[in-house]
Amino acid sequence: MSLERRQPILLGENCYLDVENEILVKDNLPIALSRIQFRLLYYLTLHLGHPVSDQHLISYGWGTEAFISRNDLYVYINRLRQRIEDDPKKPECLLSLRGVGYVLYPRKKPER
Repeated sequence: MSLERRQPILLGENCYLDVENEILVKDNLPIALSRIQFRLLYYLTLHLGHPVSDQHLISYGWGTEAFISRNDLYVYINRLRQRIEDDPKKPECLLSLRGVGYVLYPRKKPER
């Protein structure tokens, strides 16, 4: 995969995507990502704050010839939420847009 950027991509407060090592770093802890999880998260970072369709995510994550269902994509999105969100059941960063796809917003500073 030829990535457009190799520098870390800031995803908000205490969170960035380490493109060189293909890991997520959250609160100074490295979080391993599968190859597909990395590709999906990377693609979402390229469109930070803007909706991305299911089909675009599937094409980027698996390729245009792959037969991947929206349910398969949903499973991967939920796994990403478990890694990036403080409370995956109440997502604030990686949101579903019914009938559109997904949008990634920068992570906010946790309230103390």
